[in-house]
Amino acid sequence: MSPSYAVADYWLAYLFREKDPAKSRQHLQRALDAAPNLVFPYRLETLPVLRWAGGQAEHWKTTYYLALVLWNIGRLDEAKSLFAELSNVPDWSPFYLARAKLLTAENDGEKILADIQRAVDLDKTNWRAWRALTDFYEKNGRLDLAMKTSKTVYDLYPEKSALAMDYAKALFYSGDFEGCLNVLERTTVLPYEGGWEGHDLFRRANLFGAAEALKRGSHKRAVLFADKAKMWPEHLGVGKPYAVDERLENYLLALAAEKAGNRKEAKKYLEAVAADTQKFRAGWSSEHFVSALAMKKLGREDEAVQLLNNWRKESGEADAVAGWAIAKLADDESAAAQALAGLKAGPGSARWDLGTGDRYFPLVLKIADLTR
Repeated sequence: MSPSYAVADYWLAYLFREKDPAKSRQHLQRALDAAPNLVFPYRLETLPVLRWAGGQAEHWKTTYYLALVLWNIGRLDEAKSLFAELSNVPDWSPFYLARAKLLTAENDGEKILADIQRAVDLDKTNWRAWRALTDFYEKNGRLDLAMKTSKTVYDLYPEKSALAMDYAKALFYSGDFEGCLNVLERTTVLPYEGGWEGHDLFRRANLFGAAEALKRGSHKRAVLFADKAKMWPEHLGVGKPYAVDERLENYLLALAAEKAGNRKEAKKYLEAVAADTQKFRAGWSSEHFVSALAMKKLGREDEAVQLLNNWRKESGEADAVAGWAIAKLADDESAAAQALAGLKAGPGSARWDLGTGDRYFPLVLKIADLTR
């Protein structure tokens, strides 16, 4: 009753192997001739069928399908062995993406990159292969190459929001915040459960734009960016939550007001930052350093020190960001630089967040430099 499908033909070949050998060979050939696209065998019961088929006719598709079943049931070493056995024989792009995915846990960057590049070479229109290449370069700190690959595939498929997001992210990481925002402006991201990346990138690009504007002495432009960061554009697929943490926006607005000589306005924003500090204490992050800066400016230095000490107490001595924050608040530049050097030297240091996992930490570093 099944429609034509490779796994069904493998099964029919297996079931007819004794009753009707000619029919069995016919179905096995159909299975081998069928395109592997969207063929995902996963059942334990299919193992003997594929092992039998492999004994009847050697073909990379049978080995690949067998590896998929083993992968699904957790027999990873056997699956990896079969994938490795096939070397560069398959002429099908997704095979190499699958193998790269399977090898991810081994952290063998050279093999993973080779497989992804082969996937691209076999099918230049495979946007998933291009996207995997961009992701690999980004995670390994090769941001110039991530920019190149993301731009290439975005030009091919500008209507795909995932590719637009990758390109916007590459522009962001390269420091082209306005370019990033321009791409986001013409991209529609459909809402989905857990979808936060669109707005998060929009917010970060505007916040960095504000910080850069302040660095150049343009407080009016900084206000435009910071105010825009508070927006929740509908086309980015995320609705505004009931409670929003706007400490970064408000602190940058406070700095802009200071630059403009408006102390009353600056104090208003600093108080807003301090007020939000207790509201958003679910987890520790570099944003609490900004809270401490606001408290210090408001003359509440003891409260600021206590906040950061609580962070260190709860997160432990190993939290280098907390150590940096405490040193920086105390104006101990030597200790702060030492903490930062440790982050740069650590695993994953080539990544945008210096391996901290705190995506706002690079912005907080800029804010720290802007605060005098």
